Amino acid sequence: MLPLPTSDHAWIADVLDGLRRRSRALKHKTHSVECERAFEEADGKRTERIDITLRRSRSSQGLVLRAKIWQDRWTWIDARSAGKNGWTREWTVEGRAAGGVSGQALTRAIEEAFDAISISKAADDATLNEVWNAILVRGPRPV
Repeated sequence: MLPLPTSDHAWIADVLDGLRRRSRALKHKTHSVECERAFEEADGKRTERIDITLRRSRSSQGLVLRAKIWQDRWTWIDARSAGKNGWTREWTVEGRAAGGVSGQALTRAIEEAFDAISISKAADDATLNEVWNAILVRGPRPV
């Protein structure tokens, strides 16, 4: 089992529970899984988030997927593969986790995105975004 932090916030605790449940599978798919608890201060308010990092290999040229998940359900996912001349692959998505989405569903989506990029370097952004369309609410965008 991964050494995971704990949280008093229901949403973050639910995501951490999802990670705990998938820890064995993630251990076999990745070189390393890191999870840290972080706090931000703004306007006198303290908010909590967790930072998750999945790495495919030890080398600096491997795949890295990062997820930042805030207590208000805001989620940011970024995946990158490094090459000799910079990033060979960059993909980012963000939004608020939909109300009916569980922490386990979010963890499963993170794992699916990692698998899609690990298995197929040709996985396009549309395929990756498809995983997240049912998970994240992005809202209207300014024109």
